[in-house]
Amino acid sequence: MSTPMAVGSASGRVLRVLYQYGQLTRAETTARSGLARSAVGNAVTELEEIGLLTLKEPVPQGRKGRPSPLLCIVPDRCSALVLQIAPREIHLVVVDLGMRHRSLRRITWNACSATPKATLETAAKAINDAFIELDPSILCGIAVSLPGVVDTDRGVAESILPLNWSSIPVVELLSPMLTHTVPITLGHDATFGALAEYRARHASAPKRLLYLTGEFGGIGSSVITRSTDPGFGAVVDYPLQAGHLCVDPAGNACECGSNGCLENYLKGSALTDALNMTSEASYKEIYDYLEQLDRAAVPHGVFDQPIHALKIGLISLINTLGPDVVVLAGLLAPIYRLFEEQLLLGIDSAIVARLTPTHLSTSMHNEATILGGAETAFGRVFAEPSILLSD
Repeated sequence: MSTPMAVGSASGRVLRVLYQYGQLTRAETTARSGLARSAVGNAVTELEEIGLLTLKEPVPQGRKGRPSPLLCIVPDRCSALVLQIAPREIHLVVVDLGMRHRSLRRITWNACSATPKATLETAAKAINDAFIELDPSILCGIAVSLPGVVDTDRGVAESILPLNWSSIPVVELLSPMLTHTVPITLGHDATFGALAEYRARHASAPKRLLYLTGEFGGIGSSVITRSTDPGFGAVVDYPLQAGHLCVDPAGNACECGSNGCLENYLKGSALTDALNMTSEASYKEIYDYLEQLDRAAVPHGVFDQPIHALKIGLISLINTLGPDVVVLAGLLAPIYRLFEEQLLLGIDSAIVARLTPTHLSTSMHNEATILGGAETAFGRVFAEPSILLSD
């Protein structure tokens, strides 16, 4: 089911545009929001009264006439918390409207061996501790990021294979554990990441962006499609599980019940075996090892299976989904940098890529999941900024 990003009131549209671009002139804001000049004028007045926007005199450019003042977002007027729950850790980050983010808590935690309730209790304690150093009055939302299939409307984790979770009512369980009432949004980590990557490419406005990220426990994936809404419209097409695309029917069994799935060859735990790293290696240790690896120093044959699997996966996904942009993030980013030529030659085998150019690139954000999660948590403020006056 397609889910358009919330648009909301005129002031909300202006706020979202400024969140995306940082600062713009009134004319630029009018053009990018698709609103009438009068509507933008009223929205600017309202946002100034709420304290979300300020005017700044631009640097003179030597042209005649007084330059138009810049509309600038006030970053610390509102903030969001992003809670990432991964197989081996719980990470809590605060993000403001200027996209500035700060890690608050990073807890080593084995969510696979703990019950979902115990994991959420540990997460709730971290959030409650964070409330002590944050101002809850400007905290507009919490985004919970999970590596699997979620029902965002009901706040339920439907199937989170890396955590062994099934049909867990995350929002219902977490809400009463918190000492302050804050709206909670549940989301898929790769979809959060894809949204941030789509926004980062707003100048080129991809028609369809395919996002693939290598995680410790699997391959995250999502598809973002441009909507007809001017300036910033994006649609999350459907929950994609590209990690469970079969690339070798005779391959090893996957936890999903199939055989030869893409993530069997490219998830962190599989890479530790290929690289002769300890099975206790963390995601960061695997990523750093790959980042420092020199192509000439890679032992012969070590990456043959992973690269072959990735090429087959990319060809199948490009032919099926027809993206004009493919973003490789997480552990896939350093792998792409090591084997860029092979992968680019591989996708030339995709008939869709031969007919319509497909741009393959690495992530533009180191913290795409966090930024995408924060944008989702800001959703109700983007829909109606005046809600801050009643909170």
